[in-house]
Amino acid sequence: MRFASTHAVVSLLSILVSSQALAEAPRLAVSASARPLAIGKFNLLLGVEPGIALGGASNIPQAVLPLRFGITDDLELFAGPVAQPVDPIFHEPAIGALYRFLGGPVEIGARLAGDLSLFGAVKTATIQLGVPLRIHAGNALAIDLGAHALLGVLPGIAFGVLVPAGVSFNLTDNLFIGAASGVKIADLSNVAAFGVPLAATAGYTIAWGDRPFLDLAARAGWDDVKTTPSAFTVGASARLYLYF
Repeated sequence: MRFASTHAVVSLLSILVSSQALAEAPRLAVSASARPLAIGKFNLLLGVEPGIALGGASNIPQAVLPLRFGITDDLELFAGPVAQPVDPIFHEPAIGALYRFLGGPVEIGARLAGDLSLFGAVKTATIQLGVPLRIHAGNALAIDLGAHALLGVLPGIAFGVLVPAGVSFNLTDNLFIGAASGVKIADLSNVAAFGVPLAATAGYTIAWGDRPFLDLAARAGWDDVKTTPSAFTVGASARLYLYF
């Protein structure tokens, strides 16, 4: 009888401790600007971003399929393959891992990624290694900066740099706008041929309690607004968040 009572007390304490740990577990914020650099432990993002590339010889429909999964609160794996009906049919500009080693209002991490196009007529592969930085000003504003080294492997060896910059602003917890740009030098032996990517987003978050469930957005982007300002992509974005 005493053993049964002791076992019941231990079981009750275990439940209470587990519930307290769950309550204190960090949650992904509804506000896009308040979300951390890493997506969080066992959180999964599945997205689909259809769009159309305009300004070229013909309009090209394409779809980006972003994916993020948190291994721990600070470590995540990500991918973002692009599918389109012209060569290259399949392109993976972002596949890799991110680790956040400093949290809080100023977050700093390390990022290793690949930019792969292995199924087209011209095969390309670039390795990206860098330090992303996210600065939070409350829950309504976030500034994203960073510095990344680029190592071109295919079709030839090349060394370059990428310096991104972006901002996210929440008009409300659910309504957000954002812009991203930067400077990209694919080959340091030809610095004058640098590119300036540019993107803009406006969207709305559908919440699930105190967590995001679905981000819906409209987007527009230029691969290089400096060199080819007339060539850009417009589209929509839907990003679903699942929690395990």
